[in-house]
Amino acid sequence: MSQRDGAALRSEYAFEFDPFRSPDREDPHPRLHRARRERPVFYSHQLGTWVVTRREDVLAILRDPGRFSSANAITNVPAPAVTQVTVSCETGSRQYLCFVFHDAIPPAGIRWKVNGVHVPPLEDRDSHGRRSCSANQWYSIVVDVTDSTGTRSGDSVFLCNSGPWP
Repeated sequence: MSQRDGAALRSEYAFEFDPFRSPDREDPHPRLHRARRERPVFYSHQLGTWVVTRREDVLAILRDPGRFSSANAITNVPAPAVTQVTVSCETGSRQYLCFVFHDAIPPAGIRWKVNGVHVPPLEDRDSHGRRSCSANQWYSIVVDVTDSTGTRSGDSVFLCNSGPWP
């Protein structure tokens, strides 16, 4: 099979699934159930590999290592990617604004927690617009960044400032 034919085959059998990003990260079961029904063997562009979802197919593959091997799949594994996550926040006028800086290899999932509570509207964003805060109250921002090699966290703690914006 030529490289071009292989690319066409991968496109024809593509299916959206990325266990490192929402919503698959939190609950992969609905999408995998759909894959088992509609496309039990599919190519994931996000993972860069084929995914097999039916038990019978997985068992058949495991019993035939001469035809099916992951040997070539592990030759291009990137070095651990997420080594640093830095969260920077500014506050003023009873508002705050935070940015996350990281060295993850895309695609990367970003999960924000404010005072220990996950904030879904901020999911997978490197920053957010100004958000209101209560003057003279402490805020803890924790950001988890996940890529194909793992998860790292960064945090910032600040006192909400009622004075002018910096």
